[in-house]
Amino acid sequence: MIKYLFLLFSTVSFAFVNVFDLSDVEITHNIPNYLVAGKVYDVDIVVKKGTVGGFAKFQMEVPDGINVKAVETRNSSFTFKSNVVKNIWMSVPEDSEILLSYKFEIAQNYQGNGRITSRFVFIKDNERYSVEMESHEVSVGDDVALAAGQGLNDQAFNPDELKISRTIKALGNNEFEVSINIEKDGLEGFAKVQDILPEGFEASPMRTSKSVFSIVEDKVKFIWFNIPPEETIEVSYILVSPYPVTEG
Repeated sequence: MIKYLFLLFSTVSFAFVNVFDLSDVEITHNIPNYLVAGKVYDVDIVVKKGTVGGFAKFQMEVPDGINVKAVETRNSSFTFKSNVVKNIWMSVPEDSEILLSYKFEIAQNYQGNGRITSRFVFIKDNERYSVEMESHEVSVGDDVALAAGQGLNDQAFNPDELKISRTIKALGNNEFEVSINIEKDGLEGFAKVQDILPEGFEASPMRTSKSVFSIVEDKVKFIWFNIPPEETIEVSYILVSPYPVTEG
């Protein structure tokens, strides 16, 4: 009887081993559909990886006419060759979400259509997995041609209708709480709030309001690929001064 129970327990336990839900892994981005020749675009990619650890690779293929330079690699090795971006980690960061940032440099006088594809490859329980992002169609050309192709598909949005305010509260010990309040007036989809850090200062997130927080090139960033529906949103972070601060 004891032997039977042990075998039953082992069988049931085995049923829960190596179970991994690929829906937990997702790739999102802010790549425009229309790219103007000769311009440079800031591109952010967020890989939602959950508990994935160990070896991992992010790979993205871009059309001709786009040169990609790394801005934030999250300690990965970066290469761009033959239109293929690769970020490789021997041990991927533990964060459940990873923000990668790039510069897309569009060639002068280039015109054409293409698609951008990407995938996140990783090892889980000695099994290799690959999660692909839905391909993203892009058009490259001059301002006039792209405006004609874009037509009336984009909804008009007036950035002057946004209201953003910032408050800074001293916490003591050379620390400050920086709060940013956004009245977004119907804004939907991708959004980014950015603050420039003074030289030598450090920052850490407090309230993110479902955004991805990062610090890239001395800039604090809160990024949403689908900003929450609330009309008023607040984010905040702790700012630490490297210099003694006296009150008064």
